[in-house]
Amino acid sequence: MNTSVGNLSKFFDDMENGNLSLTFLPVIELRDGVAHIYGVECKLHWPQQQDVNLASMFKLIEKNGLAHIVDQYFADLALEEITSSALLNARKDAVFITACIDSFTTSAFLEHLLQRSNALNFDLHRLVISIKERYLNDNFSQQLKLIQHAAQYGIKFCGTLAGETPNRTELMLRDEFPLMKIASDLVQRSCEHSRTEKYLHNFYDAAMNQQKTVIACGVNNEHTFISMRANGYQAFTGDFFSSELSKPELERLLHYWRNRPIQLSSRTEQSAKLGVLHFPSSDELGNNSQIIAWPKAR
Repeated sequence: MNTSVGNLSKFFDDMENGNLSLTFLPVIELRDGVAHIYGVECKLHWPQQQDVNLASMFKLIEKNGLAHIVDQYFADLALEEITSSALLNARKDAVFITACIDSFTTSAFLEHLLQRSNALNFDLHRLVISIKERYLNDNFSQQLKLIQHAAQYGIKFCGTLAGETPNRTELMLRDEFPLMKIASDLVQRSCEHSRTEKYLHNFYDAAMNQQKTVIACGVNNEHTFISMRANGYQAFTGDFFSSELSKPELERLLHYWRNRPIQLSSRTEQSAKLGVLHFPSSDELGNNSQIIAWPKAR
């Protein structure tokens, strides 16, 4: 029988042995009625333990003061994966990684990140660090100073508004945080509860007044997409566009859409099943029967 301690031990064993990998989730932004790929969100993938809830795992890691170890490993893996691909490295769009705010309690994580980015010749102006804080802590002032220091190197930060973890909405007032995420639990709840929908509508208006980009996560179907659009949202992740992808799948997708507009009005039954990004653009519908929908990552 698996236990949380046993899973934690196995997780760190697999991390040490290089058995963790990344998946990639496209981040979509609407501009002038046309969708564009704003960037990609890197996700840590543990292929050996499909039945383990990684969200619970990361809470346990943070609770035991081990988040900086995972964050450093994750950042290294993300930068290496991006820079090892000529296509991904040449792009200018955003690369999202996640880090616990505890990792900014000391300068060690930031110093390592700067060293690795310099060694790999990665442009830090592309990097967006989504900050997670699963437990409120007493070191916020010190952590914020290091975040401000990191921003001087071009790194951007993204706050998260979620229903199941503490929220520091004051981050929206910080220049170091030009982006905010609405976690998938709140996005789904807003489609079912008018009070949550009103709250997210007001949050979006407040964020726009601060000139922030707000990303609605977990937009997995057309109903959710329409609902979030009605409340003003213009940046999204979720299965409505694409599920998480392997690196080869991401490269193929980005190559295909490099010089093509993403027309949401061209959706078909097939694209509805696989996601908008997994079907040819409108200029090729019916013109090339050899182009088929690409399978989602497993």
